[in-house]
Amino acid sequence: MPTEKQWQQDIRERLAEREEATSEELSLVEEALQEHPRSAPLWCLRGALIQLAEDDAGYELDDALRSYQRAAELDPSSPQPWEEMGHFADAYDDDLLSAEGHFRKALSLGAGKSAKEGLDGVLAQLRDG
Repeated sequence: MPTEKQWQQDIRERLAEREEATSEELSLVEEALQEHPRSAPLWCLRGALIQLAEDDAGYELDDALRSYQRAAELDPSSPQPWEEMGHFADAYDDDLLSAEGHFRKALSLGAGKSAKEGLDGVLAQLRDG
């Protein structure tokens, strides 16, 4: 049985070859989650794959958000799901206040440059109205 890190590496390598996630990558992440259901990184990867999925993949965008929320439940001290929820709220929900809160939470947990850039972008949008 592959470790969760091996699953992540395999899926990311497959995804690097194209810009959209295929049903193959989605099936792999679902299989990985069957073996490692408490893996916050795999739940985050699932959310990212859903966002990158082909239109006919059988997922809704809300499935991506629920994946990030599950990751945050499993590992509330990890900045990754909070940052992902920030990007999601900004890009898909157009909920700038939620995005701001998620980015701030991610940064308080040690997130890096991407979360800071996300927060700066949201604050600029809020300022410019």
